[in-house]
Amino acid sequence: MAHTCSVELLSLLLIEVSGYHKNNMTKRILGLGAMVFVFCATTFTADAAFYVRPEVQFSSLAPSSHADGDIAVGGGLAWGGVFGRDQRFDVGVEITRTRYKGDFDFRNYNAPGVQWTKVPATCEVTPVQATFRYSFTTKNKEIRPYLGMAFGYSWVDIHNSTSSPGYVGGSNESSGSCWTGSLGGGVSYQLGRLTSIEFGYRYVFSDSISSFDFLSPRFGCNFRYNAHVFTLADRKSVV
Repeated sequence: MAHTCSVELLSLLLIEVSGYHKNNMTKRILGLGAMVFVFCATTFTADAAFYVRPEVQFSSLAPSSHADGDIAVGGGLAWGGVFGRDQRFDVGVEITRTRYKGDFDFRNYNAPGVQWTKVPATCEVTPVQATFRYSFTTKNKEIRPYLGMAFGYSWVDIHNSTSSPGYVGGSNESSGSCWTGSLGGGVSYQLGRLTSIEFGYRYVFSDSISSFDFLSPRFGCNFRYNAHVFTLADRKSVV
């Protein structure tokens, strides 16, 4: 209670100091900053904790990715904080890396007209995303379903097969990047006071990748990072 009062007094002091400034915009910014500070400080005093979450991913490319790939196994690491009543809110950062192998749509620019051909290739995707979750409470306190979303940026490297007919020789590697997002959910099972295991699903989607041009012979790839991803994670909380 004393901590909350001191925080509120500090926020009032910031607003009062901002009132001496002649610039109205500065006053608004300082006032808003004070209110945000109060909200964060009072919220994090209740049921707040930090965590790290290593995870294993099993994923397959969606038809809209313009590729027919095998089931891929990747890995990731997330870290962040939970807060609010019963730690329902989760904000963090996640970095993952997955390698896909299959047949990708390629276009040969040297051929007349528009010709798309399936070419064996591998694709490595590295997304870095901000993550947001909301967890639900149940009668069994050890089981907690959740819904989540993420938004960030991905780096994509494609290596086509040099033995593919019509595509022999020259460069067989190219890189691109794109904005990436995901929507999904899952369930968390509490194993101990600071440890839980999570099973989840997310659908990953992206905008068009900036550039996939290969030289000599010149051709391009129509790949988009759209995928179904299942996750298994071991979450460690740090109070």
